[in-house]
Amino acid sequence: MYLIQLVVLQHVRGRRKALNKEFERCCTFLAEMMEKYGVQVMRDIAVEIQFDPETWEFDAEGKRLRCEAYARRFMKRYLRVA
Repeated sequence: MYLIQLVVLQHVRGRRKALNKEFERCCTFLAEMMEKYGVQVMRDIAVEIQFDPETWEFDAEGKRLRCEAYARRFMKRYLRVA
């Protein structure tokens, strides 16, 4: 089962019958796209952060650093799961 589907199913806790089939298809599609393109997107973000930080439009250095740290942690966690 895909990670997103597991999260959704845990969120609704036992109300799986109430889930709409269209919503389930949407979750499945989203999970497939994340599996297919997620690592590439995270690598692109990491490259952008590493080589061209001036393109970020944040005024405060702290905000930019927090965004960089978040993207790096997300990429590490996603790569570990994949």
